[in-house]
Amino acid sequence: MKEENISKEEYRETELGFLPESWKIVKLGDVAKIDWGNTSLTKAYYKPYGYPAFSATGQDGFLDFYEHEGEAIIVSAIGAHCGKCFFASGKWVAIKNTIIVKTQIINIRFLYYLLNDETKWPRSGSGQPFIGIGKARELLISFPPLSEQKKIAYVLSTIQNAKEKTEQVIQATKELKKSLMKKLFTEGVIIGFMFDTNIFNDILDQKIPIESLPGNFSYFVTHIQRDEIKNTSDPKRKQQLMKVFEDIKQNKIPTSSAVWDVSRWGESKWSDGKLYEKILNDLNEIKKKDNNIQDVLIGETAIKNGLILVTNDKALAEAVKKNSGEAITLNDFLKGEYQKLKETEIGMIPEWWKVKEIKNIVIETEQKDMRKENIEFKYIDVSSVDRNNLRIANCRLYKGKKSPSRARKVVHTGDVIIATVRPTLKRIAIINNEYDNQICSTAFCVLRAQREKMHPQYLFYSIQRDEFIDKLRFIQRGASYPAITDKDVKNQKIPLPPLPIQKEIASILSAVDEKIQAEESKKKALEELFKSMLDNLITAKIRVNNLEVENDKTRE
Repeated sequence: MKEENISKEEYRETELGFLPESWKIVKLGDVAKIDWGNTSLTKAYYKPYGYPAFSATGQDGFLDFYEHEGEAIIVSAIGAHCGKCFFASGKWVAIKNTIIVKTQIINIRFLYYLLNDETKWPRSGSGQPFIGIGKARELLISFPPLSEQKKIAYVLSTIQNAKEKTEQVIQATKELKKSLMKKLFTEGVIIGFMFDTNIFNDILDQKIPIESLPGNFSYFVTHIQRDEIKNTSDPKRKQQLMKVFEDIKQNKIPTSSAVWDVSRWGESKWSDGKLYEKILNDLNEIKKKDNNIQDVLIGETAIKNGLILVTNDKALAEAVKKNSGEAITLNDFLKGEYQKLKETEIGMIPEWWKVKEIKNIVIETEQKDMRKENIEFKYIDVSSVDRNNLRIANCRLYKGKKSPSRARKVVHTGDVIIATVRPTLKRIAIINNEYDNQICSTAFCVLRAQREKMHPQYLFYSIQRDEFIDKLRFIQRGASYPAITDKDVKNQKIPLPPLPIQKEIASILSAVDEKIQAEESKKKALEELFKSMLDNLITAKIRVNNLEVENDKTRE
């Protein structure tokens, strides 16, 4: 239908709809040279040469034998990708079953955008569709004045360039995530350090300059260290120790437990006391001292916050390590030996991490036969998971007897699901609030973390690592329908750092995923904008003939 803002004086009705008086309708063959791509070559002749290659399958690679040069439009002429277009420039190769369009009469970028719509091309064939070159030459296209062609091409190219830059950011961020995952699961992450009270004494006695301490880490302290320094009997030494204490930029955190007559109100937390009592008993067995309670409060706080304790007290260091913490000497700290690695059955990991089978850190999940339940639910099947972004992209609603027979596994927020059918395709996702108490297919293994041992997002990232998927590749069974069982997944081992480290790793990787998702949304918006602008510009619903284009490099 003709738009209200289009006056009859400026527009006329044509075979392609209402168009401006200044626009012509021409046949593609009248404004462009159209030839077949080379149809005589077979793959045996293709040799690596470094030129982009275009084929009817829609795939490009680096093949060569039949060489072209210059700007052209390559059109896939047969099969499922029939009508798909590529823009070629420089040196390139056209594989068989493609149409080559060259022109110097019409702006080639404008023509590329005009033709890059598979529905425009006349197709033949009842089975496999193809584009006949004769019909291609007869294809009617709109032909604005050359200056307007350039401006249309400029606007669309600007959007296309923005989309391509966004795609580059997405790819770079995905590469960053890949390298980060390898580093984080091998070398770990350091949240920060906690200095035992004796370390301030050693810094003072050894005359270690405060500025020589690494500045790229965070340091934490409780009121216990400050109180112990204030209890120093020698006034002069107490003053010197307080200066060392205050000169080190530290974050003050409360102790993870509270002890009567030792802890301070507002600077300590109440706890169930289990870890505190365990460390205290261990420390007393190693070496009973008057200040063991203070040492335990420092050690427990370091463990529960995922901090590396720097101490020269061998007994305290031993007790901390015995309770899944990490402690190093001041000498090792100054040498940069912050976190030693160890070789395990799953590769190198930090020395204080553990290796656990998944079955020991997850809990059992429930199942329901939804064909017997008269409730509507969202059904997550294997196709619902976007394996490029590892999240649930879509699902269908079902109710009662019409429900799929595989709709049985109940999922809740924080559950991690991994497809056991073709597991190497990485159909992995973590359940968010939108799918809480919904149903997934029995083709998934559902992993529900024991929250006191495992952070759900850490589990999610652990099982998407290439190293984990490679293990599944090795044990999958079936040539045409490779699959594994839930038991196979739960028998796999993963690195298990302390819970605060798990949360830090998950936080780092989640931030990267959020960046990728934001860029994906931007890309989608640009694609929709491009599609809308393309339709409006080539049908003249939006005019750019009065647009002033600076530094226009679009070739005439």
